[in-house]
Amino acid sequence: PNLIGSITATDNCVRTITQSPTASTALSSSHNQQHVVTFTATDAAGNTATCSATLTAKDVTAPVISVCASDQNVDLNGSCQLIVPNLIGSITATDNCVRTITQSPTASTALSSSHNQQHVVTFMATDAAGNTATCSATLTAKDVTVPVITSCPTDVTVAATDPGSCYATNVVLGSPSSSDNCSTNTSNNAPTQYPLGQTIVKWTVTDAAGNTATCNQTVTVQKIQTTTTVTVSPVSQQYSDKVVFTATITPASCDAGGSVGGSVTFKIGTMAICTAPVATDGTATCTASLLEDQVYDANLNDPLNATSGPLDPQNNPKTVSACFSEVNSNFSVATATTTLAVTCEDADITYNGGAYFGANPNTNSGTITVSAFVQDKDDDTGSPETTRGDIRNATITFREGSSAGSLIGSADIPVGLVNPNNFQDGIATSEKSYTLTNTDISCGGKIIDVWAGTGNYYCGSEIGEVVPVCLSLPGGDFVTGGGWIIMQNSEGSYAGTDNKRMHAALAFKWNKSNKNLQGNSTIIYKRVVDGVQKVYQIKSNSIQSMIVNTVNNDGVATNTSPTYRMATIVTKANLRDLTDPDFPVSVFGNLTLTITAWESINVTNGSEDRISVQLMGSGSQGLIFSSNWISGATKWQQLDGGKMQVRNPAATIPCPTCPTKIDNTITAKAGEMESVPEVLSFNVKAFPNPTQTEFNVYLEGATDESVSLIVYDALGRKIKQFEKQGGNIPIHFGRDLKGGIYILEVRQGKNSKTVRLIKQN
Repeated sequence: PNLIGSITATDNCVRTITQSPTASTALSSSHNQQHVVTFTATDAAGNTATCSATLTAKDVTAPVISVCASDQNVDLNGSCQLIVPNLIGSITATDNCVRTITQSPTASTALSSSHNQQHVVTFMATDAAGNTATCSATLTAKDVTVPVITSCPTDVTVAATDPGSCYATNVVLGSPSSSDNCSTNTSNNAPTQYPLGQTIVKWTVTDAAGNTATCNQTVTVQKIQTTTTVTVSPVSQQYSDKVVFTATITPASCDAGGSVGGSVTFKIGTMAICTAPVATDGTATCTASLLEDQVYDANLNDPLNATSGPLDPQNNPKTVSACFSEVNSNFSVATATTTLAVTCEDADITYNGGAYFGANPNTNSGTITVSAFVQDKDDDTGSPETTRGDIRNATITFREGSSAGSLIGSADIPVGLVNPNNFQDGIATSEKSYTLTNTDISCGGKIIDVWAGTGNYYCGSEIGEVVPVCLSLPGGDFVTGGGWIIMQNSEGSYAGTDNKRMHAALAFKWNKSNKNLQGNSTIIYKRVVDGVQKVYQIKSNSIQSMIVNTVNNDGVATNTSPTYRMATIVTKANLRDLTDPDFPVSVFGNLTLTITAWESINVTNGSEDRISVQLMGSGSQGLIFSSNWISGATKWQQLDGGKMQVRNPAATIPCPTCPTKIDNTITAKAGEMESVPEVLSFNVKAFPNPTQTEFNVYLEGATDESVSLIVYDALGRKIKQFEKQGGNIPIHFGRDLKGGIYILEVRQGKNSKTVRLIKQN
């Protein structure tokens, strides 16, 4: 500054005052820097006087900030912190002297923050004199880091809380695990009620900035677990007859799931029987016949090739399955099973084979051919309705005497049709060759009792009787025959029933001396008692007499143009109830049997041969059986089938003029009778049979030898074997046996006998 005016100087003469530096001189300076200004007073003579003043520089001009840092967003770091950026470089400031710019908070300062939280950064421009200027910028924290879900809750499978409502509630879900730089909130879209099937629960993890991460959890509400049952009615039914099948599903519906619906296929084994829809109440019912495709192959060269299929009555019980299909997917429905016993179909069997066969006299051998007509029985009882099966699913087995006898031919012979359009009527045949024993030869032949039984899919009436047939040895001294009649006028306390068959077979022969008789006869007939058909057998034992004559049509002996050879045979005999051939029941013994056999001389095919049979008791027993009782006597009846052969014992015996006796002589030729005493053969009986406790076994014709007893089950498996004392002491056993059918084989020495036993539960 110009400071001269502030100087006071005196001088005796004129003087001048100067300063250095002069006024307006610009001196570079800093605040508080001192500058010395020298003042000089000079007179004209050049005399001078000086003084000085110190100037201290003062910066009183404040800086000016023209551009400040702008407000801005700053991303939060992984620790949810805002790191302050260095913003000084964005500041524009001016000042007359040197100045500095600072910011607060300084760069790199970590500020705890939250999303959208604002932080003010202040900038200050300061010069050396301490003059300042400030401005500020706002930093807004921004969370741009997305949460990370490290694990989602595991999927859940639950049952419906209320099967009737088709949903689940109060399902425990768990929660996800997650990480984020800042705090988060977890939520889901889980419903209150979970319907059947799968529900996707979406989990969302959200931070304050709204950044989200999601994952899915599957909640499976199981299908409605149902209980299924199947029943059959009846639980045991004949093959071909109808069975009511009923399946039940519980529960059968629910509010949201609807009805179970669908259909049920009922199967026996793998074979589908019938199909029915499932009603709204969860039941399905159908009634069907137990029929299957034919079990034979009609394309084979031998079409009669019966086999066993799923409904084979021999293998029980059957497994019945109720197989559900097309049901509502909301329901879990399992196959239900039960059992059904398929019993064999009833069949009526009639023997229609030959009754009389001849043996070769050169070889003493011959073949019998047996045949049976079998008909599916129409046994409709109405509840449930029955149906008729296919007789081709039956087999026939022919045996000697009973079901335990020797086979005649092969077992289980397939049945063929009589009429290809009628599946209810069938026929089966078999044959067997025999070589006559010396005893057979001495009797003029052999009588074979033919038993026939059905098998495979059929059983029932077996044959209704055991039919005797005769294998005769041709010669000049015998009476043999076999055949049958339809009874019309039977009488006696055990009379046969009209229109039922009587079968007869006889084989008698003189011995070589023409003095004595040997042989036997069997008569089988039917009798209906109180609506039940029974079968009776008359069997001869000791022979009393045989008279042979040539006679006319009226039975009068003649040698002039005779039309018949007639034999009158008298024997002792027994009567048995043979309704069940395996369990014959003795009725009477020591009866008198009289048989007349007529052989037509002119018609040799047997169509005009005749027979009569009479069985008498002793005393008050009276007439037991007459085959044809007319006007107080048993009369002959022409054979409906079969053949008789009557031959004289010798050329001169008998003759119509010879006296006859009915005691111990046979014809006019005297001779002693070859007595054949009635011998009680080895036999086994069990009482009671069936039993619920034990069997009492009695032996007939037994010796004192020890007895071996073997028990087999219905499949032929040996169940037990034990020894007992012989004689007539009853044998008790069977308490340990379960309910079922058994075969008891009793052995004593060379004797052996089988008996069928039934143990009831």
